[in-house]
Amino acid sequence: MLVPAQDLLKRAAREHGLLLAITVLSVLASLIQLFVDVSTTISVKWLLFSVLVMSWMIAVLLQALAMVVSDRQLVSGIGVIGTEEDGEVLVVKSTASLSMNTLVSVYVTSQGHEVLSGIGYVQNVQANGITSVRMQARYKAPGKRDKLIVKTTLPHDKIQVVPHDR
Repeated sequence: MLVPAQDLLKRAAREHGLLLAITVLSVLASLIQLFVDVSTTISVKWLLFSVLVMSWMIAVLLQALAMVVSDRQLVSGIGVIGTEEDGEVLVVKSTASLSMNTLVSVYVTSQGHEVLSGIGYVQNVQANGITSVRMQARYKAPGKRDKLIVKTTLPHDKIQVVPHDR
């Protein structure tokens, strides 16, 4: 899920704004003291202030970019709406990442921890926004209070190479 740019910038400024401001201010103050005589004119003070503000804005934007990169590495799950055929078919909301015959992994969430429940494939994508996922392999049966999540990634240790005949 993508975070709106304004929220991301606010979060970056809130989490690291003070640290960034102190760092930028100390670097700029040391550079200005080395090369500029600040007691001669007032315009140098305004230049220092504007460079400080611009540097802080650039630092916040770089921090926001780092947050975007780290957020994109997370795989979001798709919640299961219901089950059919004794849990062999899962009903989920359609998303752009679910198309016909897409391999998916199903996780059981209990007490905030995700455990692999099984692997399946997208059996049917309907026009009304519902997708059916048929389970192919089960590793853990979900309990009554457990929540099921479908992800479009597969654990590498569960993938088997299927030899093909010529």
